[in-house]
Order: sequence, then structure tokens, then C-alpha cells
Amino acid sequence: MAHVPLLVLAPVLLVLAGCVLKSPPARNSRFSVDISQMVKADFYKDTWIFRHPTKRMTDYTEFIVAPVEVYGETPGIKRRERPIFEDFGVGLQVELRRLLGKDYFLVETPGPRVLRLEMKVVDIKPIVQREKDGRNVTVFGASELGSKLEVDAFDAVTNELVYSVSTLYEGAEYAAHEEDGRLENVERAFTEWSAYFKKRLDQAMKF
Repeated sequence: MAHVPLLVLAPVLLVLAGCVLKSPPARNSRFSVDISQMVKADFYKDTWIFRHPTKRMTDYTEFIVAPVEVYGETPGIKRRERPIFEDFGVGLQVELRRLLGKDYFLVETPGPRVLRLEMKVVDIKPIVQREKDGRNVTVFGASELGSKLEVDAFDAVTNELVYSVSTLYEGAEYAAHEEDGRLENVERAFTEWSAYFKKRLDQAMKF
């Protein structure tokens, strides 16, 4: 079944009824950080956005973009393989800096009004291009669902969590790292999700 490109879906704001997602647990599959002191800012079809109760993104004028963490301590990645993913994460950092550097002032060292962005590829399904009705479309198999990308923004001086975005596609577990050849698919998906995140960042920087 064909789908629109990964994480570039136009976000559809869900109407939350009753107690659904009223009090999400502090730690859950959506975030790798503690969000117990955070408040929900936005909720989209596949994305949760939390913010600090008093600090705002507009309190900050400069950004540090940390190397992207790829899979972290995911079981199955041998220690000798870590350099592959660490180098890959540095490459993604360069890509993210290029994207954000168009509109935001990026720095290398902490300071007042500096926010540190830490992005994680926790798991991701590959993007596959197939032909349908004479045109190329992006498709995902049902067994390939279950991926998450996350970005956490910290005050560069106090290390307080200020803003956190997590996008999760629920479904059967799928670990792209099982085949190194899929790193190209991860990079393509990361590029698309980075553009999606920038839209959310642009929105947050207006308030």
C-alpha cells in the first residue's frame, strides 16, 4: 500500500477526548528523556511535542547542533560496529547544520541564550521506491513499521530540557541496523524528517 513520504505527512491535529493522552508517563516509547516536568505543546498524528513549563524557545537566539545519535545502545549493534554509526551520525549532523543554518545562528560553545539540539535516530524503517501506475511511489511494508526519531533541546548552560519532539510509527519492531546497506535509506528518511522538524521549530520560534 502506498504512503506519502516518511514524516513529511501534513500534521493533522487530533481532537483529544476524555483522558486520552492527558497524563502520559514520564518515560515511554515516545521519548528517551524524562518529560515528567514538561507540558504538552502540540500533538499531531505521529508526533508528540513537549516544552518546558516556563522557558520558551524564543528565550534563545543561538543553537548548538550536536552529532546525531544513531541507534544509541540498541541491542544487536556490536561494539566494533559503533564507529560506523558514530561516523554516520556526524554526517547527519553536517546535514542538519546546513538545513538549520539557513535561518538560525549556529555556534559551537555553550553560553547564555544558547540551546543545544540533540537528535536521535532510535529506529527507522527504510524508504523503498516502487513503480505504480507508471510513476514512482514511496511504500512501506507492514512488517517495517515501528520507527522513532527524536530531538531534544537543552539549555546549553543549565542543561534543562526545554523542548522535545518525538515521532513514532507504531507497529512490528523493525531494526534497520540489521543491514548496513539500509543506512542510505536512513539518511534519506532523516533528511525528510529534518525538514519536518524545522517546520515545527519555525513554529515554536514564533511564540
